[in-house]
Amino acid sequence: MTPEQEKFFSIIDQAVAFNVQNQLANEDSRKFMAQAHWMEEFGTVSLDMGRRAGKSLYIQKRVTKCDLIICINEEAKRHAFKDCPHVTTAEELFDVFRMVRGPSPSFRLPRDMYWNKVFIDEPGLIFKSRYSREDFFNLMADRCNQIIMLGTPVR
Repeated sequence: MTPEQEKFFSIIDQAVAFNVQNQLANEDSRKFMAQAHWMEEFGTVSLDMGRRAGKSLYIQKRVTKCDLIICINEEAKRHAFKDCPHVTTAEELFDVFRMVRGPSPSFRLPRDMYWNKVFIDEPGLIFKSRYSREDFFNLMADRCNQIIMLGTPVR
């Protein structure tokens, strides 16, 4: 790894660690908020960076078997994250959402689907398409400890 990549990784690692500390410091707020809203407000690290900065490489190096990666499409899944455990595209994730959701507006994934961290590669592109942030956070409520969004700003 180059010194620039090490510095870049360190910046993201610091943001992730700060977020964990902030979650713990604000745990009492959880009882006053819907879980999806709490995850969006306190459980999410969102960093926008330019192209080819090393975001996908960071995810490859930091993901564990207890984490989930959400990427924009099958090509990213096959190439950028081919050796990573638990990779899904946004389309696959939302297909599960539609299948399991049924008529109930209080949808929750089955209890056995839980991740420590959910990494989202290029969230701006995912949420710019047909998938909404609101649906995503409703889907992830009670499903993970932390969401890490790394992407390029979308106009």
